[in-house]
Amino acid sequence: MDIRSCRNCGRIFHFRGAYNCPDCVREIDDLFVKVRDYIYHNPRANVEEICEGTGASVDMVMDWLREGRLLTNENAVPLLECTKCGASIATGKLCGKCANDFMSQANTAAQEMGAALRKQAEIGERRGLNYDNK
Repeated sequence: MDIRSCRNCGRIFHFRGAYNCPDCVREIDDLFVKVRDYIYHNPRANVEEICEGTGASVDMVMDWLREGRLLTNENAVPLLECTKCGASIATGKLCGKCANDFMSQANTAAQEMGAALRKQAEIGERRGLNYDNK
């Protein structure tokens, strides 16, 4: 049994993957719903207005936006910046262009790695080595 101390209130609790006790998790979830609803009804609100209207901290709201848990509509004030190019974005960490560039680079790297592994296996087969672990 894994016993931990809640990051929020300090109470001891049985750890099941969340770093807060069940009471604090419930409070944070309720606050999230309140923030989500506030943004829905006030799409042009900035972070300070959201926090003032809901009681959430700026850090919590910004974390939820970066994680993609909170989404704003197309009319919303952009609250974040792309971590790569600095463009204004509504949610996440990368703008669409930088995300596409990243995916393209990752696909290219995966293809190159696959080709290198196939070549290594071919060389091994020519030398009589077996990489299949059979």
